[in-house]
Amino acid sequence: MKCNPWRWLWGLVPVIVLAWACVQVEHVRIEQDLGTRARQALAAAGFDWAEVSLSGRDAALSGRVADRSDADRAAKAVGDTWGVRMTADLSTLIDVVERYEWMALRRENRIRLTGSVPSQGARRDIIGIVTASFPNLEIDDRLKLARGAPPIDTWMGGVGFGLKQLAQLKIGQVHLDGTAMTILGEALDLQTYRNVKTALSSALPPGVSLKGERITAPVVKPFHWSARLSRDQLVFSGFVPGDKTHEELLSVARRLTAPAVKVVDELDPAEGAPGDWAGAALAVVRALATLEEGTAEARDAHWTLTGVAETDAKAEQARKELQALTVPHRITAHISTRGPPPVSPYVTTATLDAGKLVLSGYAPDAGDHEAIVDFAKRRLPGAQVETALAIASGQAAGWRKCVEAGLDALARLGSGRTTLTDRRLDIAARTQSSALAKSLPDTVRAAAGPDCDSDVNVAFDPPPEPKLRWSATYNQDTLELAGEVAGEAAKTELLRVAGAQFSRARVVDHMVQVGEPSEAWTATAREALTMLARLKRGKAEVVEQQLSISGDARDDSVLQAIRDALARGLPHGYGGRHAVVVRADPAPAPVETQREPRSQRDSGQSTASIESPEVVQRKAEANACQEALQSVAKTGIIEFDRADAELDSASYPTLERLAAVAGQCPNVRFEVAGHADGDGREENNQRLSERRAKAVLDYLARSGVPVARMSAVGYGMTRPLVPNTTIENKAKNRRIELVVKTD
Repeated sequence: MKCNPWRWLWGLVPVIVLAWACVQVEHVRIEQDLGTRARQALAAAGFDWAEVSLSGRDAALSGRVADRSDADRAAKAVGDTWGVRMTADLSTLIDVVERYEWMALRRENRIRLTGSVPSQGARRDIIGIVTASFPNLEIDDRLKLARGAPPIDTWMGGVGFGLKQLAQLKIGQVHLDGTAMTILGEALDLQTYRNVKTALSSALPPGVSLKGERITAPVVKPFHWSARLSRDQLVFSGFVPGDKTHEELLSVARRLTAPAVKVVDELDPAEGAPGDWAGAALAVVRALATLEEGTAEARDAHWTLTGVAETDAKAEQARKELQALTVPHRITAHISTRGPPPVSPYVTTATLDAGKLVLSGYAPDAGDHEAIVDFAKRRLPGAQVETALAIASGQAAGWRKCVEAGLDALARLGSGRTTLTDRRLDIAARTQSSALAKSLPDTVRAAAGPDCDSDVNVAFDPPPEPKLRWSATYNQDTLELAGEVAGEAAKTELLRVAGAQFSRARVVDHMVQVGEPSEAWTATAREALTMLARLKRGKAEVVEQQLSISGDARDDSVLQAIRDALARGLPHGYGGRHAVVVRADPAPAPVETQREPRSQRDSGQSTASIESPEVVQRKAEANACQEALQSVAKTGIIEFDRADAELDSASYPTLERLAAVAGQCPNVRFEVAGHADGDGREENNQRLSERRAKAVLDYLARSGVPVARMSAVGYGMTRPLVPNTTIENKAKNRRIELVVKTD
């Protein structure tokens, strides 16, 4: 049989169609198998970002990757899958952000995640943490893949820490700017508030910093607060709105209460306080601190204060503090007064040292305390006054007058200690003024009066005296001054005395100024010139603290006056000796008796009326003494307290100089004259001028001027220097004058 080839070819068509159908079916199965195994390989390697597609045995890798090395490893994982012939990497890198921010926001029943995430794996980890921490909240994931994240371990540590804190807030948000964290919100309760605060202050993950936080405590209604003050502690309890107010309350309490009072803090933070709660609380604490004991409470805007004040003044002070409360706050206050406790012995002490006055002990009340401090500041204007006076009763009558007498004594002394124990006033000090050491006991007794018994123990502590050599030589027509003198003022004084005492002699000055001024040295040299002026000729020397005088005296009275001056007229620490001899003047040559010239007879004059040399000498001495007294008075001051005869301490230097001048004039008498201005009643001014003149006379007597040579006279307002028309003129008329009497 003959074969037909076309019929055979048509028989191949069904075979080819069937083969093609088999290949297509097997091709899909192979692609599915390869795709499944490739995806499993990617998942096993952790490349969940990658997608793979198959075309036959050829694979294509796609997706957004954070790092090109991850894409290479993912392509290798696909290529290593059995059956895959080749792999095409079609993946792309995710975007880079310069500022890598992440935020979680909690509101009601939802938590929203926004910002950047470095990988899908990190996203899954974050979602896992959120699911575990907020099991009942809806998660709104708006995170976007982005490159530029900080080191992943540090960044994830910050995310996990922030979500943990957010889980303890009722509402709030956590924000990461790189690794800088900001957290805001309201705590669920007081314990979670403390937990979050503690974690933020001490438990931040390594590498994460706290950029800012504003965690508020839970709201409390009603808002309750209390403070209880006793003698040894002040206890705060209840709630306080915010750390700043909390610290301010404690600071004010510690500053205003006594050092022995311990401040106990039992306050808890909370929200819900009415407006200006801090201002009201501070006013109540200030009021409470003025009391001895008391209780303050607040319930929202209603405040109550109950307590006991030491004095009426303290109670009034507390009430004034409460006036600072403003609407909506209102206060109900019940403040009673307890008098100061009695103490015995009742001791008040004042110590003045290096310009600092310390008052300690007791004062009867706040008024007396303030009066004593004011008196101290007026009497010691340059001193720093510190007071530790406690208020107590039990003081003796005249307490303030006696304390002021002691303070006045300290002002005169410049340093020392005065103690008033009940009615005994003790004063202990040292001074370099011998006159002050002598006069102060009488001054204190006069100031204190009969209200207290005074015991003034003031030791004379003279300054070291200069070791100088000085001399004065007199030979009737010349006085030569030579050697070393203690300062410029001493030289000026000695030249003045020389001019007054030796008015007819030529004064030759060879003195040199050395060392520090010394009143005692100057007084000794001045006394030397006074004694030398009584001699016909002679020499006086001061060598260190020894005065030597030699020369010729006219008679025994001059010699005796020099002996007395050396024995009693020298300052403390100085001694003297003399080598003075009495040499009588030769008898005058006899003269013939002559008739008076006609001109004398006609005018009624007689030679018998011509003054003798002794009278002329006495008048010259009196005039020189008066000039010296006036010179001192012009450059010095003598002051009294207003309408009083008590000498002010500023007058002492002038009175000492007047006493020194009076000591140089042993043969004259003085009148201490007191004068008043035209103010007031005439009889009062008369008595005041007499008392002031007597006070000056007593001071001069204590300084060594014999009382027998002085008299005190008060002229009242009868002898004004100028009309009493102005304040300045009245000041000139209120004066003390020392007048030399020649009768």
